[in-house]
Amino acid sequence: FLPTFGPSFIHLYGSTRDYTLLDQHSNLNTGLGEGVSYRARLLLAIRTEITDNVEMTTEKNVELEPAYPISESSYSRNEEFFLFGSIIEASMLDKKVSDKTVFFELSMGNAGNSLDGHNESFSTATEDGEDGCVLETVDTTSFSSVTNACKPISHDKSHYYLPYWDYKPCMDVRCTLPDLRRRMYNSNMLSKMSEKLEEGLMKTKKLIEDEDVKAEVRLRTTLEDLASACARYLSITKANAAGPGRG
Repeated sequence: FLPTFGPSFIHLYGSTRDYTLLDQHSNLNTGLGEGVSYRARLLLAIRTEITDNVEMTTEKNVELEPAYPISESSYSRNEEFFLFGSIIEASMLDKKVSDKTVFFELSMGNAGNSLDGHNESFSTATEDGEDGCVLETVDTTSFSSVTNACKPISHDKSHYYLPYWDYKPCMDVRCTLPDLRRRMYNSNMLSKMSEKLEEGLMKTKKLIEDEDVKAEVRLRTTLEDLASACARYLSITKANAAGPGRG
């Protein structure tokens, strides 16, 4: 079959959100390294088409044509998720932040982002019955995603920590995100099958190297376990077939 991609979200990350003129991590915004702060996401779908007449040319160009918009509902169903975190300890802080106030932020995407704010997309029914997607500002007072700022302290002027004693700061975030749990379940099952197969093959290889007569039995058992696992996986996926908007 011809290569395809999506529809799927591509998540974009960049440098820390300091917004200073001299950003020492600016290379993360150009793809030279793995970004640390969430920026945006792109819903993208790609398909391959074979044409009869292809003109070979040395020129490099890109043609843009209008296309039908991708329905977000075809990607997955949105669900509300709740994320909770508690800071038990904050130690071994860098000495260069010893004279600054330090706080922690908990976020999922832009939800909980205290600097950039957060817009949540949600579906609304139009007059003709079709779903549309609009942006609505989320009431951030419904969650607490940032801890109180405090200055680090130290006993030896070399190692700094935050004075979290008996009361530990807690954070929580609520947001609406695509429900990809079904895909994660499938991925976890396939990964487990792969690990078990690799483990069985490695044991078989070791028996062969030792010229053990049980090598054939070990290999047969490994393949039978693989066949059984594949059958179980197919029965599970057929019983819970993932259609459009089901993740």
